[in-house]
Amino acid sequence: MPATVLSVPDLLAAVQRYAQPKTISTLTVKLGDKIVLIRLDEITFFEADDKYVYLHTQEGKKYLLDDSLTTLEAKLP
Repeated sequence: MPATVLSVPDLLAAVQRYAQPKTISTLTVKLGDKIVLIRLDEITFFEADDKYVYLHTQEGKKYLLDDSLTTLEAKLP
């Protein structure tokens, strides 16, 4: 099988394309046995209470999250 040859500019472009962090537009929240997608523009703030993290929406809803604040910080743009 012949080897694939890439020029340096093509290789750098490929590395940059795959190294780009993915941006998200929603967070996944478990609500009982359901999964709810919350759009980032609907979130007003996050609340940390001991080892629990809550997401608050513009509609006044409050959701318990499975993620820590550190994990959320890494996920969010």
